Amino acid sequence: MTRLIVNIVGFQAGWFACILGAAHGMVWLGPIVVVIVLGVNLALNPSWGREIASLVAIAAAGTAIDTGLHLAGLLTFDHGRGPVSWVFVPWIGALWLNFAATLSVSMRWLTRLPVLAIAAIGVASGPGTYALGVRLGALGFHEQAWISLAALAIEWAIALPGALWLSRRIHRHGADEHSPEEGASA
Repeated sequence: MTRLIVNIVGFQAGWFACILGAAHGMVWLGPIVVVIVLGVNLALNPSWGREIASLVAIAAAGTAIDTGLHLAGLLTFDHGRGPVSWVFVPWIGALWLNFAATLSVSMRWLTRLPVLAIAAIGVASGPGTYALGVRLGALGFHEQAWISLAALAIEWAIALPGALWLSRRIHRHGADEHSPEEGASA
């Protein structure tokens, strides 16, 4: 139960630190908070090696997709706040790491749902999260916001079920290489 509570509270702390930090020109705040949150999550995780592999894979994929949306002009991360790398925005990477850390703990229940239901949850929740980030001043949308929201809906219809599948696969694969008891605790 402690691990679940830490995961939920840590996710919220990391998300707000990334978004509010970016909105107020403190782009380093979110990544620092997320690293601390991940450290606590990993300390409570009996299969932390597999968890790190899952975090890195999912964060790399998500960051690459958001960077693609940025390069296509559908998302802006600098939002008038000075130079931002077009290749990698650290607080976006931190957000994806933060999200990935929920998949084997607080969002694990989603794996019991059919893939279409998970995709629908992604469509319903993903774009809204970015819209809140826009309202808080951390990022921007295309001039016609519906275009960005449509792209995000497609992204999250694929990203949520895909990330859950990848997390589950990495944890299950690691369990096959170790004892059955270790895999059951993931």
